[in-house]
Amino acid sequence: MDDYWAEHFGAYHGGDDRLDASSDSFWWGYATTVLTEAGPLAGRTVLDAGFGSGAMLHLAAAAGATCTGIDLESAVAAFDDSHPSIDVEIGDLRDTAGWTVDRADVVWCVESIHFVDDPVETAYSLWARVAAGGRLVVTFADSRSPLIEKVRLDHGGRYHGVHPGALDALGRNLPACARFEIRDLRIDADQIVRPFRIGPHDPTARPPHRLLFTALKGA
Repeated sequence: MDDYWAEHFGAYHGGDDRLDASSDSFWWGYATTVLTEAGPLAGRTVLDAGFGSGAMLHLAAAAGATCTGIDLESAVAAFDDSHPSIDVEIGDLRDTAGWTVDRADVVWCVESIHFVDDPVETAYSLWARVAAGGRLVVTFADSRSPLIEKVRLDHGGRYHGVHPGALDALGRNLPACARFEIRDLRIDADQIVRPFRIGPHDPTARPPHRLLFTALKGA
């Protein structure tokens, strides 16, 4: 994965690894952003949909959450599941109906939903797993990003971005949604001071690299 990101963002940093989006500062900053959107985790349940390496699961467990991770068989086999507050199971984002986990206080899907054919429809399915008073946090690729076509080619077309307008419609149509927010995440050429910028969605600015969607379910 590090090699993948280094290739995609190589044009930004010109060989200076301090400006590389595969750097630890970028990914730890990204994880911190998601945790902030998720809210307090102590004593809560977390569902990590498409957990990958499991880094977010371990961070949530360290914060006091009881966690369940769902991913493909290869990810489950590679995961160290010795932590008493973490369970993992085999599942597919393309077929959430087959998951055994019911509902969680926080459901997140980080850097995974763009690999399904219909990310918005999958987000609706994830919303059904959010308990009353809980929240959903999902990172989407912006379909308008200049990098999207290159990434699609590298993944054989199996990579799907979402237009922010579709996320606005998603938030407005989620059942029992008390509030939702869309935020822009942009990776800048100069990452020495900060690895990325994040702020409210701005439809007049250049397309961001990621769209961060957070929705709160009514109690």
